[in-house]
This record gives sequence, C-alpha cells and structure tokens, in this order.
Amino acid sequence: VSNARMSTNKEEQRRPPRELIEFLKRIERAVDKELVEDENDGRDALVESVIREVEVDLNRVCDDVLCSRVLQKVIGIASVQHVHHFTGLFKNKFLDLCCGTYSSHVIQSLVEALCKFATSDLASGFQEDEEDTESSLAHLLSIAQEFTGNWVNIMFDRYSTHVMRSFLKGTSGITDPSANQQQQHQQHNTASTVTLMSTDGILRCIQSIVGEVIEASREHEWSECYSQSHPSGSLQYLLLALRAAVGTIDNDNNESSGTSYQTAYLSSLSRVCSVVLCVGEDTNHLSLSQHQVAHITQLISSPSGSRLMDVTVTTMPQALWNDFFTTFVVTNVKWMVTSANSNFVFQKCLERSNDAQFQTLVPFVCEQMEDIVTKRRFGVLWKLVDGCNTRKVAQKITMKAIAKAFNVQNPPENTKQVLTFLQIGEIGNAAPGTIPSNFPLMGSLILQALFQFEHRYIQPLITSFVGLEAPVLLNLCRSSTGSHVFEKFFLSESVDQGSKKRVFERITGNFLDLARNKMGARCVEVMYKTGDMLIKYTIASELCGAVAELSASGHGHFLVRTCRLDMFNQKRDQWDSLEHTKSKTKMLFGDILGGKAKAKAKAAAESQPEQPPLDINRLGVGVLDPNMKLLGFGRGIASKGTRVTLTDADEGEIEADEEEQSEVKTTAETEIDQIFGNSDRIRSHKKDKKHKKDKKEKREKKRSQTSDDDQVEELTREQPENSKSKHKVKREEAPKAVPDESLQFVLDAISGTKKKHKSKRKNDDAATTTAEVPEDQQKKKKTKSFSMM
Repeated sequence: VSNARMSTNKEEQRRPPRELIEFLKRIERAVDKELVEDENDGRDALVESVIREVEVDLNRVCDDVLCSRVLQKVIGIASVQHVHHFTGLFKNKFLDLCCGTYSSHVIQSLVEALCKFATSDLASGFQEDEEDTESSLAHLLSIAQEFTGNWVNIMFDRYSTHVMRSFLKGTSGITDPSANQQQQHQQHNTASTVTLMSTDGILRCIQSIVGEVIEASREHEWSECYSQSHPSGSLQYLLLALRAAVGTIDNDNNESSGTSYQTAYLSSLSRVCSVVLCVGEDTNHLSLSQHQVAHITQLISSPSGSRLMDVTVTTMPQALWNDFFTTFVVTNVKWMVTSANSNFVFQKCLERSNDAQFQTLVPFVCEQMEDIVTKRRFGVLWKLVDGCNTRKVAQKITMKAIAKAFNVQNPPENTKQVLTFLQIGEIGNAAPGTIPSNFPLMGSLILQALFQFEHRYIQPLITSFVGLEAPVLLNLCRSSTGSHVFEKFFLSESVDQGSKKRVFERITGNFLDLARNKMGARCVEVMYKTGDMLIKYTIASELCGAVAELSASGHGHFLVRTCRLDMFNQKRDQWDSLEHTKSKTKMLFGDILGGKAKAKAKAAAESQPEQPPLDINRLGVGVLDPNMKLLGFGRGIASKGTRVTLTDADEGEIEADEEEQSEVKTTAETEIDQIFGNSDRIRSHKKDKKHKKDKKEKREKKRSQTSDDDQVEELTREQPENSKSKHKVKREEAPKAVPDESLQFVLDAISGTKKKHKSKRKNDDAATTTAEVPEDQQKKKKTKSFSMM
C-alpha cells in the first residue's frame, strides 16, 4: 500500500486551477443551503457539471482538501446513475485513491452511496445475477475486486482502513462501535430486514477477507499489532458484521435452523475470534496455554486491544464464550476488575454471562469491592448492581459488600449513606456542610439500580434517602442525573408508601418552583402519577394558579395535561370524581396484578386446609359468570343470599346444568390463570369436578329407587313450609364474608341488582300461593326456572 501511494512530486501536488476552485465553492454553497433538493431544481444538471469539470484531472482534484470535501457532498446528493458514473471514473484507481489523505474520504463516500442503493434494490425484489454489470451491487463488487489480495494491508493503513470499515458497515447494516450504549446493544442482535450479507457476491468477499486475515496471522505474530488502532478498529467492524449476519443461531443447538449464509458466517466468526485470541483454528474446544493467557492479558491491558476484546466477547459464538469464561475469565477476575483498561472487558463479560455464570462471578467481585472503590472502577460496580437487579440474584451479598467498601454500614449520621453514593466520583472534593448540587452520572446509575433491590436489603438506604434535607432533595430534582434517582425512588415497588409520603411532605410548597425546571417538572409528574388522592390534590392546588405560565412552557404543559389543572380550576367536582375513579380502579387491580399480593394470597391459601368451594349456583341468586367467580366476587354475593331448600331432583338438575358448562368454565379459568397466575384455582376445579361426579353417581342410584309420581313431586319447588317429605334436604346458610374495601364499590353495584331479583321472587311466590295452578303446568314452569338458573 505504501508503494501504491500517489507520487509526492510538487508538480503533481499543485492545487487545481483557481477557476475550478471558485466553481466548486459555489457548488458547495448551493448544496449546503439545500437549493437543489430534487431533479426539477437542477440537481442532476449540477452533478453533471461537476463531473465534467473534475473528470479531466480527477486524481489531483480528489487529493485537494477543498475539492475532496465538495466531491463528498456532491456524491451524497447524486442519483444512482451519477453514482455509477463516478464509479466508472475511478475504475482501476480505487487502491491508489483510498490511500490518500483526502481522496480516501471521496472513496469512502462513494462506497457508502453504493451500499445504500444496492440495499434499496435488494429490498425492492432485486435478484442477483453474475452477468449483471450495471446494478449498484455489481459496481460495489467491482471495487471489492480491486481490493482482493490487499485487505490486510488496507487494515493496517491509516487512511484506507476507513474505506474498509465503510464497506463492512454498509453491507451488514451495523452501527459504529463507538456509538452510544443503545446502538451498541443492537449491533450483535439479528440483522436488519434486508442486508447485502445475504448475497453470494458479498459472501465471497467476506470469506476472502477472513481468509487473508487468517493467512497473515499464520505468517506473522499479531500480538503487538492488536495494540494499534487501525487494525484493531477494522477487526471490530469485521466481527460486528459477521455477528449481524449470523443473527440468533447458536453454535451448539440452533446451527441447523439457520440459512446457508448464517452457517457460513458463523464459521467465519469463530475463526476470526480464534485469531484474535491466538488459539488457532480449532474452535470446538478452547484450551489456553500459558503463552496464550499472556497474549490475552497483554491484549486487554492496552486501550485499542481492550476495545477489540470488548467486541470479541460480545460477538463470539456461545460455545467459544463458555470455554473462554471457564478458562480465562473466572481465573483472572481479581486483576481484571481493578485494571485501567481490562475492567471494561470485564464489564462486557458481566453483560454476556448467563445467570449461572453471573452468580459465579459475584463472590469474586465482592471480594475486590474495596479495591474497586479505592481505584474508582465504578463502571464495574454499576454493571454488577444492574445485573443483580435484572436477574434478581445475589442482592444480599452485593449490598453487604458495597456497604462495607463505602464504610456506610453504621453511618454516624442518617444521610451519609445515600450522599456517599450520590457523590461517587467527587468523594472528598465537597467541603463539609455544603449542599451538593451536581451529582455524577455513575452514582446516579448505581442508585437507580439499588432502589430496585428487595426492600429488606435496602432499608438503610431508604432511611438515608428519607433523611435528606429539603434543599438537597430540591437540588436532586433539578439535576439532570439526580432527577432520575428521585423518579426511581417513587416508581420502585421496593420502597414503602410511608417513605414516599415523608419525602413528599418534605418538599411540599416547592412544586411550582420545580415545575418551572425541566427536570423538576418530570419529578412532580412522577409523584402525581404514583401518589394517592391527598398527594394529587396537594400538587394540583399549588399549580392551579400558574396554568397560563406552565402552558406556555416547553415542559410545563405536560404537567397541565397530566394534572388536569383546567378541570381542577373550573370543574372541581368532576376532577374529584375522575381521580377517585382512577384511584379505585388502581386499588382494585393492584391486588390482582401485584406480584407481592399474589404471593401473599397463595401462601395464605396453602396454609389453610382445603375446603370444597362454595357453589354460587345453589344460593338462589342466578348463575355467576366464571370470570367474576374467579376474581373473588362469589363470597361477597353469597353472603347476601337467602337459604334455599333443595330436593335431590333439584340438585340433579343443577348438576346436569353444571356438567354442560364445564368446558366453558375450564376455558374461562385458563384465561384468567394466564392473566393473573391463579393456577391453584384450576387444580381446585379439577378436584371439585371429580367430587361432583362421584356424588352424581350416588344420586342416580338413589333416584332409580323412586317412583315416577315421587319424581314429579320432587320437581315442584314451591312446597308448604310444614312439608316433611323424605326427599327434601335442608341446606345450611353460607357463612357471611366481609368483602374487601377495594371491591366494595363493585359489590354495592351488584347488590342493587340482587335486591331487584329478590323482590321479583317474592312477588312470584305470592302469586303462586294465591292462584291455583294445575299440577302439570306447575311442573313445566318450575323445570324451566331451574334450567334457566
């Protein structure tokens, strides 16, 4: 590549003519001001004029700082035909131009434009054809063909390495490895809908790159080369591109489920990872020698090498990762967590590990917690705490180690613990007695994760937060980092309502001042959404006088809408009714959907002896909907039912009706179980069904001994009170249960309907006793009423 660089003779390096420079300056101003947005505005004419001016002396124009910048902008707005024209102009010159200081940027822009158009064609149904020479994909492959045999040299060159990175990024759809965390999280997931990696031409090109890398690693020792930023960055893009092409297929279990492209890329990914680790090409089993361990140690100790190892840990196949975790990570935890560069690699290891591997690493990290705090490796601490929160494991040992490392096990003052975490990164810098106003990002992230721990482990931390003075809490709400801690405190289910109310009371009277601040307004909104009626009324009362000011604010209008301040000022009764309804609905479904409430109810149910469920259908109040019965409304309704005397025939009719509805009830119970997790009710239903079946068999035997005349009499429900028929069975009144307060408003609504049914039944009884009804009509009428029940 060095021999292929452009000559440095002064004659060839002279600037283009002044007229061309002035022309390109006018073009740049037109492009920057977006004066040529479409073809009708002369965009194509402008691009064609630029091509005519530069094609005579293309090499010299591309190597000029001003002209190369203009060419990049022109290529960015050029149509697909003009991009193909530029590719034809640069034919057989790509290798030379990609090594220039400024011309490499022009080739980089051209490669990105070709990748964009080729991906668009593929998404539109383009079919790859080896004989095709006019498509964007064909032009892109022609550039790659010129690079074949020189990929390794391109990787190590200062300028051409960026051309290679643009090629890999454009063909695979990956993002920059130095992008933010959210973008990095998406890099190693399944590839986007359509990428050029699913074409035969790009597959051959990628395999050519991998083959050259492996061949070069055999001939030379690459340990020192990895510490250089140029080859390290190119290998990162290569690994990410392969990982995106592989998708979600696993090296052990799901390899057969992937396409032929995914399988081929998975093999290439394993080979490249083995090259980075210097373990050879045998990827079935990883066994590190002392020399290989020393190489990896040297690699992750350098800045460029640690970034390469970050990507390697993120992208390596699962089988290779399991061996690497066992042979290297577990045995080198102690120095990795405290080293300046290797601690970033260990953070990636914490993210990549599964639950079992994570629990294996936690004790080793907790042993080094004091050194982590002393050397300020707070990134490791954050990843550890965040992992314990998301996985719900090792919270006790982690919290204990953190409290010991920060020396806040028995703080002399109540607020020392939380302030220590809030001032991570500035410990010792703040003067004693001062009110902190700036809160470092890392301390905010750690506290946000800690507030999601179980309540029993963070009780001292909650007490410390509640003990903060009002000025500190107000500064916390106004801070861009501290406001998120305040939000997590109110949103966390681990923090009790009493602690939240004490914090709320401490800052009461300052809600309007907070609402004028962007971060403070968000904190007030969170308190309103999570608070009870008293909190909502207090906040609305303080803000109702500044509706016009808040509505005109960029962030205050959200508070006006959330708190319904216009309704609060004009229609107070309607506001009260609406907020009360929301609070009752939240209270109703809080017990059903809350995990702790369900666990408590399940434990209470298991502690009590099993009893046959109360049959609502036999209480004279009609058939209850199965969904309402499973939600717990049956006991409250039964408590208001009247005592009903049923004969054996009556019970037989009810049992027959229940058998017909068994499938419907089972389906309803299954749906409720999927929503609320009431699996115990399904098991109870199966036991009751078997019990009813046995009872039905006994009743049929007894009924066979009864004459037809007796059966007719048994179907007649209205009998004199002094009747002493041997077939009549008295049923005890169901025990009266006290309904929950959260369900009282629903029960009140149902009880009104019950009273109507009860009064109607009394009228029917009176009409039956006064009027004489023939026996056959009475039998038909009563049989129909039981079937309706």
